[in-house]
Amino acid sequence: LVDPGFYSVGGASNTTRTGQEACEPGHYCQGGIKQECGSAAVYCMAMAFAPSSVQSGYYSTGGTSNITRQGQSICEQGYYCLDGLRFTCPEDQFATTSGSLACSVPRNGQYIVNASAGALEDCEPGYYCQNGIKNECGSPNLICPDSSMISPNVVQTGYYSTGGTSNTTRTSETQCEPGFFCVDGVRQPCPDGKFATEAGSVQCSALANGLYPDVD
Repeated sequence: LVDPGFYSVGGASNTTRTGQEACEPGHYCQGGIKQECGSAAVYCMAMAFAPSSVQSGYYSTGGTSNITRQGQSICEQGYYCLDGLRFTCPEDQFATTSGSLACSVPRNGQYIVNASAGALEDCEPGYYCQNGIKNECGSPNLICPDSSMISPNVVQTGYYSTGGTSNTTRTSETQCEPGFFCVDGVRQPCPDGKFATEAGSVQCSALANGLYPDVD
């Protein structure tokens, strides 16, 4: 009889075999017959007489195809593994631990810095974060003053936005000073012939003949 983990060789046919050889990795041998391991969910080391199931949270490796796998490796951070196959986490999901069976969605207020490493960070002021993605606050009429914000705040009436690196990443607001009017988060000086003596003005008023503005 052919030993388990070996297959018969030699002779003119499978009924006249003269010897045996050890089963190669990626295959298993039973009853003297060599067969491919079978699927990505199993692997066969040298001299295997039956396929071994890939462990949960692992994926199969080696061989020339997914039906001749020779070993297994634990799923790395940033990936999830099912049925012996490794998959990259989607852009808006992460896996911070090895051996993950599924990827997770970050809590709102965080974003994914490096999906392959499963790295997360809190959203910085000037930005808001939803579904693992960092977004600019959006416009001069919106501010994101705090860390880990999940949506922008609208600038108050009579105020203008400040801070940040551009008018789409504003971090604070200031009340419109006399001599200016503020609409949609933008401060503008009153044009010639008009004035705004009150702080927080949203428009300028026309001067009466013979008068001049005093905004000191």
